[in-house]
Amino acid sequence: RITLVVGVDLQCCGDRPDSIEEQRRLVETQLIREAIERVLRRTRVDAVIVGGDFNTTQGRAPVQRVQGPAGTRWHLAVAESRHPDGQDWTGDGRGTVCPSKKLDYLLFSAALEVRAARVFDSESSAQSERAAWGLAVEALRPLSEHRPQIVDLAWRKGHEIASAR
Repeated sequence: RITLVVGVDLQCCGDRPDSIEEQRRLVETQLIREAIERVLRRTRVDAVIVGGDFNTTQGRAPVQRVQGPAGTRWHLAVAESRHPDGQDWTGDGRGTVCPSKKLDYLLFSAALEVRAARVFDSESSAQSERAAWGLAVEALRPLSEHRPQIVDLAWRKGHEIASAR
């Protein structure tokens, strides 16, 4: 099976919906979606995965552009990952003027399904898990303000494999 995997790291910052940073994210995501569609037109692909830092400081419009039109074969769903306490933030805003919020996303096509998804944070992980990984409570904080998502995807049962074009 052939999977198209796309990593993103969009423009950061921007404190207003009309900011130059948000406008740039919208252009970046439009170009990413157009590139995905070009690949899908000329190459046999069974599934698509897009993940990374969308920097959604002004809402989900950049994510929605990459998702593509709802109800179409190549519309991408969002893997809803959460911390053990149910929060979904991936960008840690503590100590800054920015609130902690979801900035990072993993999108996937209909041929795949989520078996499990979580935001990994050494501070909210159980002590036994930190011990298994050899991590201190605040191990991730100095590395990045972003927290990784761990998403277990599997091929959806009964889903047709794309035919060669």
